[in-house]
Amino acid sequence: ITSEGQVTLVSTQGDAGFFKGLEVSAGDICVQAHGTAKIGEQNVVDADVVELISTGDLSSSHAQIRQGSNVTAGRLHLEASREASIGQQVTVDAGQVTVSSTGNGTLSVAIIEQAANVTADSLSLVSTNKATVGVDTVVTVEGNFEMEAEQESKCLVRDSATISSGGTSGNCSVFLPEPVGGWPENSFPGEHERALEEVLAPPGFVASPFADAFVTTGSESGDENYVPSNGDGTFAAMTSIPGLGTVDGTDVADMDGDEDN
Repeated sequence: ITSEGQVTLVSTQGDAGFFKGLEVSAGDICVQAHGTAKIGEQNVVDADVVELISTGDLSSSHAQIRQGSNVTAGRLHLEASREASIGQQVTVDAGQVTVSSTGNGTLSVAIIEQAANVTADSLSLVSTNKATVGVDTVVTVEGNFEMEAEQESKCLVRDSATISSGGTSGNCSVFLPEPVGGWPENSFPGEHERALEEVLAPPGFVASPFADAFVTTGSESGDENYVPSNGDGTFAAMTSIPGLGTVDGTDVADMDGDEDN
């Protein structure tokens, strides 16, 4: 199937998609279905935009790229209330990739399945229930990898997954590897990020990544100063250096002994 324009498949009651073993090249490809919107097994798809959107309820709503397919696109968007999935052994090479599960049922999931290989400029794997990166997957994102689930307990990143990204976001980011080049300054994922939200630094102080109670002065030396945490958003008192400042009402002690900063 070859088209310079748009290829659109729509089903208002059932499933829609491409069957097994097809080659499809088009400007835009849009598959919309009440049930399953799919690219079938072992398809080769090349388009500027590929959209797979299921509008159905939780029991029948799937947006899927099925096993062994190869998809090249400027933008790839999968959306369903139950399962939005890049399937097993699927290869994706795209600019912007979004895999979104919008339902809150127990089987609602946004997933990159086993042995899939995804290369993207940016990737959003988001779900109002579960988000999963499967076994033996390879995910390479030049820019930001957003991974979000209803809560952290519903994030799953398999140990055998190989993930590289320029940055991470979302509540599942605590389970993702450190971005290439390290964490951006003053931007830390997971536990660090949540802990740092408890630190209310006064003017001239900037939160540091090493613990919830580390701060740095605004001086050029950037010396680090430490206040031990009580573990409940408050901080233990320490001997203060006059004029150094406070964090959340607690005097900050200068651990390196430089009383001038």
